Amino acid sequence: MNLQKLLFLPSTPLNVLLSAAYALQQNSDVVNELWLIDQRTTDNNPYYLALLDWKQSPFKQVRILPGKAKGLHKLKERRQNFAILRSSLEQFQPTQILVGSDRRIEFQYAMHYEKGLGKSVKGIYLDDGLYSYVGRPAQPFKDGVNVWLRKLSYGFWWQEPSTVGASSLIEQAWLFQPSLAVAPLQQKSLMSFNIDWFTSSSLLSLSRSLASILCVNIEKISEIDLLILIPHPNNFKKIPNYASRLRQRILEEVSLGKKVGIKYHPRMQVADELDLESMGVYEIVPAQMAFEFCLPMLSKDCIVLGDVGTALLTTKWLRPEIKVQAVLDKEDDFQNRFVPLTHAMRIEVVEDYAC
Repeated sequence: MNLQKLLFLPSTPLNVLLSAAYALQQNSDVVNELWLIDQRTTDNNPYYLALLDWKQSPFKQVRILPGKAKGLHKLKERRQNFAILRSSLEQFQPTQILVGSDRRIEFQYAMHYEKGLGKSVKGIYLDDGLYSYVGRPAQPFKDGVNVWLRKLSYGFWWQEPSTVGASSLIEQAWLFQPSLAVAPLQQKSLMSFNIDWFTSSSLLSLSRSLASILCVNIEKISEIDLLILIPHPNNFKKIPNYASRLRQRILEEVSLGKKVGIKYHPRMQVADELDLESMGVYEIVPAQMAFEFCLPMLSKDCIVLGDVGTALLTTKWLRPEIKVQAVLDKEDDFQNRFVPLTHAMRIEVVEDYAC
């Protein structure tokens, strides 16, 4: 039997967590490598450092590839990444490539390169969250233009899947709830994650390594009664009176003696953009600390409140005992798309931040 070599290509913190959990379940004779792709920061990248520091790591080697460039410089950066990928692939020779998004050009190039050499490589999709269950809205004109621009820039091997995980490069998909997956994913060989994988001491030690690097106060997070997730800055600016409604909820909770925690979106540039600490907030979790890595630290009695997003889904999957509330405006067409999934996940829908 040929030696199994698994190559993981995560680009987001959730991808990192699922890659780590999956790799820990492999037999000792399986060789795992993880290459962190499309990273805005390669110097002092906390996830790369945490993976290197991880004492119980199942990965023989960890690499990092940048995704910093914009405009015309992006083409040059990607071609440099392709050269790195070719050299690394020739050295490692994977039998499986696992990714959180088959729209990532590094994944598509790796599959194209390996198959061009006549290698039989299996493409596997690891659940990337929300869009595995609601799909990606079609934008025929934009998608069509994007396909041809990429094909002309990089090669005719490029594909534009209808939603993540749906390309012909993916044979198998590992999901948290396969029965709720969108139709294109139902065409794949579907597998279900075992929630017990995420409670192992080996995996929890990765969360602790990351928390140490980001100076996260684990003890204070464990004491939070209500953790509010702040949406992407572009999104909350579109919500009428978002800041004032949020502050009112915080004041109400603090007046009741509750310890309120705030978790800003990782794209937030300022540590406390909305100046919530002055409202009596107990703890502001560093924005760079992905929510999935905070989950093991939360008390079972903590309530998690946020807008629609993968973070609420992962809370229900990984900490089902925790109460989760989604703030959804059913009059908003975009948000209303997620109501059926939210109900299917048994997440309570509330229409405002008020108690």
